[in-house]
Amino acid sequence: MHIDYEIREEDYLSAEWAFFKYAFYRTALWLRVIWFLPLVPIACSFYYAWERGSWAGAIFPTLVLGLVIPLLLLQGWKRAYRKAVPLHGPISLYVDDDGWRFSNAFTSANLKWASFENYREDQKTVMLIHRGQNQVNFVAKRDLTNAQLDELRQILNRNITERTG
Repeated sequence: MHIDYEIREEDYLSAEWAFFKYAFYRTALWLRVIWFLPLVPIACSFYYAWERGSWAGAIFPTLVLGLVIPLLLLQGWKRAYRKAVPLHGPISLYVDDDGWRFSNAFTSANLKWASFENYREDQKTVMLIHRGQNQVNFVAKRDLTNAQLDELRQILNRNITERTG
């Protein structure tokens, strides 16, 4: 199967978020911790207000720390996309029972199915998660016809055994 596609910034951000949410166990463990981080400044603000007997100045640290952390994460992903020049421009992808091969003006790679631990699909992307690494290859669904998407699912189901844990 041959697919020609381009990775836009919104595709990259969507895939990064999906990988962040659905990745293997180590990332899932990290997610259990990070969702509590905005609660820390809130608790500190309540303690600060209780000690002073006033809410004056207590809300600012909550807003700064509670809202800045997710924004920094998003900005980091945007910066990573801008610096990843090989992701810009047209990409040719060949998928069959031998593996996942892609090429563009900058690089080409031939990845065997054994190098992938898992694959995930969300509303916008199909992602292949590398074995033991925090790395993912993906293709945006907007670049696929329904027939291509069905064929891709069949190939992935045949060649990647999903692992959990």
